[in-house]
Amino acid sequence: MIQSRHQTQWILAAFAVVAVVFCWPLYDHVDYWGIQDWDAFMTRNSVSWASVIKYGQFPLWNPYSLGGVPHLAHPETNVLSLPFFIDLVCGVIVGVRVSIVLHLFIGLAGMYALARYFRLSATASALSASLFMLNSMYFLFLATGTSSIGLAIAFMPWAMVFFIRAFDRFSYALLSGGVLTLMWLQGGTYNFFLILLMMAVYALVMVVSGEQGLKKMALVLSTVVVSPLFLGAVRFFPSLEFTMQYPRKIVIYSGFSVESLLYGLLGRDQTIAAIVGKSDVQGLWRGFTHAMDEVGMYIGIVPCLLGLAGICWRFAPQRMGHTPGLPVTPQSTLSALGRRQWVALLCCLTLSLWLGFGNRCEPVSLWSLFNSVPPFSFMRTSERFRFTTMLFIALFAGIGLQKGMDCLTIRLSRPRLAQWVAIVVVFGILGDLFVVNSPALKDAFSIPPLPTPHNESFIQIGGFPEYDREGIAQQQEDRYHLYRTYGAMYPAYLSNAGSVYALESVPAPTKAIVFTASEYRGEVFLEGVEGTVRYTLWTPNRLKISVDAQGDGYMVINQNYYDGWKEKNGLKVEDRNGLLAVKVSQQVTTVELYYLPISFVVGVLVSLVSLAVAGWWWRRLRKREQGDE
Repeated sequence: MIQSRHQTQWILAAFAVVAVVFCWPLYDHVDYWGIQDWDAFMTRNSVSWASVIKYGQFPLWNPYSLGGVPHLAHPETNVLSLPFFIDLVCGVIVGVRVSIVLHLFIGLAGMYALARYFRLSATASALSASLFMLNSMYFLFLATGTSSIGLAIAFMPWAMVFFIRAFDRFSYALLSGGVLTLMWLQGGTYNFFLILLMMAVYALVMVVSGEQGLKKMALVLSTVVVSPLFLGAVRFFPSLEFTMQYPRKIVIYSGFSVESLLYGLLGRDQTIAAIVGKSDVQGLWRGFTHAMDEVGMYIGIVPCLLGLAGICWRFAPQRMGHTPGLPVTPQSTLSALGRRQWVALLCCLTLSLWLGFGNRCEPVSLWSLFNSVPPFSFMRTSERFRFTTMLFIALFAGIGLQKGMDCLTIRLSRPRLAQWVAIVVVFGILGDLFVVNSPALKDAFSIPPLPTPHNESFIQIGGFPEYDREGIAQQQEDRYHLYRTYGAMYPAYLSNAGSVYALESVPAPTKAIVFTASEYRGEVFLEGVEGTVRYTLWTPNRLKISVDAQGDGYMVINQNYYDGWKEKNGLKVEDRNGLLAVKVSQQVTTVELYYLPISFVVGVLVSLVSLAVAGWWWRRLRKREQGDE
């Protein structure tokens, strides 16, 4: 389908306006802090910001969590991602709000591009884009602070459309790999593997049906899978090293019941407290396994019916709306979706739904099998398959609207009337999505900034108490109250203090000693020898210590030991009871440590070479493809 550049510009402008309008709750109290997981993510983002802006370093190490952990290697940091650079420009508090709006726009444009690939009209494609990005899923994830996963939703349709276009133009395989790289850099590891799984299913159906050759499909899929590992090696290599050392395996009961699935799609209260008090009974038919941020995906009854129509029209394509004696107009060919493509999309939707039911559909639970092997063994809940479920529901709803337009055009011979009816339907749905879903963001940043003390020198503490909009949360309240934080790393960070007992998603060990413990001897101290030590320079990645030792012994730093710490003058960095340590003597007066893991150095080299090769290869492919045209 041909679309003018002018029309595309108008549609993109409309998406920009929609993104700004739907995120209206973010603009009230722009200095407020976030609830639940926002505490951890704002801390990680702030460590990235401070490392670059304040200390002029690449953000490799985080001394503020668990007594010191690798920062770049952490799977949920956003180093080198789009939000990372936005934070550097805008600051973290404003930057997260800008990122939410911008990624909403990116996701709308991506889903629109995917629908247009399948030759849907601009109106039907706009509906698909709206249903995928403006359902409550995106808003709820960002309301509760899981920003690495929530923001990465926006890249999923882009990765899919470039992958499918690569069947015709191989250069798009590199673009799909590039989008997946952005997803990985952003910390969207779950999104990364979910969309890769859907690509594999789509490819398998296309090969089995004879639509695509096995050799070509294998080349496209392998390029899409492998290229992010090389392009993003700067993050992937350190992350692989870290997560293999401390794997996170989660085996908990999860999955949609029929009740929770229908409520997620149709329930008109999509705020984070919507399902508080509802039954958590196990089984296929009733019960809610997790909180609203793992359930919500409201689109309403009309889009669901349109999605059903988009699925069913293939069963009777010749009878759907055709009046004998009337010619088939050009409008009716706009949604020409091949049967094999339709089957591939339906298989992707079916698999997503099946996996989304999780453990609740025993004894035929496919999730139980997936959850036993990496990377899906790291995934907290099977309900996150609704990311891909909603992508395909939105696409089928657009197909359903398109077929409705075709039906009206053929029966009434009035294509303009059909177009206006479709526009009215889309605006009606858009208004409903705005009323129901955008208020979910009202709770996201609802905590006024807390007054925090500031330590001139960094110190390891156990942790600050959790907090909410009223201030410090009372101890008798539920630990996981919806409107409080999960942990309190952020105020500790602002106080220049590390949270040794921080709530972290990676089960890394904690050996640092809190300052209130009887065995605490300072943030840097001598062991086995008399003398004095003091910091002359303290930064996240680099530490300089003045040493006055009366003999042989150890200088110990109150941070966790990890491979990758080195001493500038060649002294060996050792593990001393899990802490960083260096042997010193009377001759050693200065010790300077820096964190630079080999996996990062190798990753940088691989990423730079891969980026150059990919750029050269892409340009060569594009020239060849343009010549063929």
